[in-house]
Amino acid sequence: MSKPPLNLPMAVVKSFVDDMNEYWSEPNAVSRAEIAERQLTALQQFLGPRDKKLRLRDVIALFEEMRGPPLKRRTSTTLRQRDFQQPPDRLWPR
Repeated sequence: MSKPPLNLPMAVVKSFVDDMNEYWSEPNAVSRAEIAERQLTALQQFLGPRDKKLRLRDVIALFEEMRGPPLKRRTSTTLRQRDFQQPPDRLWPR
């Protein structure tokens, strides 16, 4: 039986993205670990009692998997209607 995805509040998601961008822009390894620790603490609050224990290396692995160009936060006023009107087969470049 599969478990439903973790449902996080938008403020936590925005904080995660901001910290991920800060993590990749930080050259100091100790500061990077502190940023990852901050997100570990934030994410652990939303895990259930039967969920697998989240570790610092798991948060760093999340940062690595999601690495890309710096993400810009979009607010509801910057979302455009055309962002939602692409046909499903054209959402991802081939």
